[in-house]
Amino acid sequence: SEKFTKYCSLIGAHFIMAPLSFLWNYGNLSAYMDSYFQLYCAPDCVDFDSQWIINTYLACACPGVFLSWFMLKKVGLKTAGVIIMFMANLALIASAWTLQVSIVGTVMLMGVINGMGMGPTVCIGFMYINGWAGKNSGLLIGTATSAPTILSIAQNQIITAYVNPKNLKADTLIGVRAYFSQHEILTRPLEILRTGDFYALWLFGVALGFGLILKNNYYKQFGLLYINNDMFLTLVGSLIPVFASTARIVFGACIDRNILSIQDCLAISLAANSILCAFWFFAPQVDNILYMFLILFMACAHAVVHTIVGTGVAKLFGPDHYYINYGLVYSGSFVSAILSAFVVTPLLQAVGWFWLFASCSFLS
Repeated sequence: SEKFTKYCSLIGAHFIMAPLSFLWNYGNLSAYMDSYFQLYCAPDCVDFDSQWIINTYLACACPGVFLSWFMLKKVGLKTAGVIIMFMANLALIASAWTLQVSIVGTVMLMGVINGMGMGPTVCIGFMYINGWAGKNSGLLIGTATSAPTILSIAQNQIITAYVNPKNLKADTLIGVRAYFSQHEILTRPLEILRTGDFYALWLFGVALGFGLILKNNYYKQFGLLYINNDMFLTLVGSLIPVFASTARIVFGACIDRNILSIQDCLAISLAANSILCAFWFFAPQVDNILYMFLILFMACAHAVVHTIVGTGVAKLFGPDHYYINYGLVYSGSFVSAILSAFVVTPLLQAVGWFWLFASCSFLS
């Protein structure tokens, strides 16, 4: 309904403002980054002044609005917003590598590209609010732009809790600035982000998260197109938690007894999701029971996300800083959930059920 669309759009407008919290995080983060530049990777990586990171972030917001206008006219507001958000977040992730080699590279990714993504993202959020909120647009723009400020309170605490949990002092003076020289601080910002295991688990969460959203939303809606038995599809839904719980227990036990490794579990669940999604469109057209087992096996593949991530973080990265490491890895599911909210309905309307399910298969 129009009312539902209105509220979803206004809530979404608050979520897409979240990257603005970088503006209030950077002052905290820069103290650790500058210490890394000056005392760990210098002189090779010190090829520019790091203050340009935040300067270019703010300066590039306006050019980003004008440059993205051409994209917006071509692909529409929703798709343009998704592309821009993906670009900005990808730049932030990639800056984990540029931090190790070049301030110039970090300025380009964390400053220029991230800033060019921030400007149009905020503008798109304002357009949605002004379009739906009417006389309350001023109030809602205020709450939307306040959300990242409030979010930064928690983010700053998380950053320091991870990088400097012992509250060590900045013990080195260079000129008029104080820096951290402790090895455990200088290496920790990049510790987890430098491992292939982190990105494997993170992308696993994105891929399976997308499949989980499609299954939970559409197993019955799609099934009703070909199966004229509502009670049967309700039975399928009732059996999903039974199969899901069983899969979690079995996979967890196999990991504990070294029957399966974390990598084995990743491969099995991704392969299962890919194959099952590839046949999802055809299963209810062939047989009701076939469709039931396809959905139930898919539920098993999706259910092990918590087991694999929860166990994998401890086994691959150790017990230290488990809380923060788990949050970083599980952020993949957050990204998948938010992006799919913008992508799934336009994709379904544009290409139909087959290609929607196929996209999940390809992603896995």
